[in-house]
Amino acid sequence: MITWIVYFLAGPAMVLLATIFKAFPPAHINNFYGYRTKRSTKDQASWNEAQRYANDLMLWSFIINSLVELPLFLLFDLSIAVLASCVGLIVCVFAVMYFTERHLRMKFG
Repeated sequence: MITWIVYFLAGPAMVLLATIFKAFPPAHINNFYGYRTKRSTKDQASWNEAQRYANDLMLWSFIINSLVELPLFLLFDLSIAVLASCVGLIVCVFAVMYFTERHLRMKFG
């Protein structure tokens, strides 16, 4: 039972993390906190836009992923649900990166 609860909380934990990032975005380019890629750290305007855009995407993608996780954990074996949950979180992270980079490329060239 404890294992089920721990795995099930991965999605909501990511939603909480995204909410914290949205509430406290990094104000200045740094090497520790925020959405950091070559394109996002090019200048302050790119940095600010990357933080705003990536945080919005991250929050919504993790909310959707968490809602999808619930039936997985209720309907399938724990190992299948955990695998699907991990794949879902990885897809969310890569989707945030892809769409944020595309947005920055379109906005800043």
